[in-house]
Amino acid sequence: MTDPAQSSSPAASIPARDEGWLPPSLPHDEAPQEQTLASRIVGLVLAFLVGLAYGAIGTVAHAWAPSILGVAIPVGLLLSILGIAMLLLGLRIVLGSRLAATAAAVGIMLMLVLLLTESAGGSVLIPQSVAGLVWTFSPGLIAVLVIAWPKLPEPRRAVSATSVATPAPAEVDPTSQA
Repeated sequence: MTDPAQSSSPAASIPARDEGWLPPSLPHDEAPQEQTLASRIVGLVLAFLVGLAYGAIGTVAHAWAPSILGVAIPVGLLLSILGIAMLLLGLRIVLGSRLAATAAAVGIMLMLVLLLTESAGGSVLIPQSVAGLVWTFSPGLIAVLVIAWPKLPEPRRAVSATSVATPAPAEVDPTSQA
């Protein structure tokens, strides 16, 4: 009869290792390669197009302010500003450079300027109101803050003596005991 504590479950056969927050560094062969010029250009064009879309959607949605108990809550304005900020911050953090965030910011501002003008029929999408003024200036302010923010230094990886090439412990087969 076998002891259930010594069962050979798959979880029990995995050797214990140091569980840290950072992934192990890749060998030189598997390290990520630098981006090519073509991939950078495609990324910048896509960031610009996404910026155009965010600018158009934000311009249309910023005016949505549902009334709750007679008080208008500027939900559309808040969501539009939050969307712009998250887009620019995400591009800056994920890609690690200012170029993609700048391309998206140029797209946002271009769409904002295009939709700010009066149409041939005399209608405007951004009225002269508090919400309109906030929407007109907040994307530019957010873009300046995100793009001009200094790059933070990367955290240092602490290398302990036990995590450097420690061989896995040998497994003991309970049936081979004499």
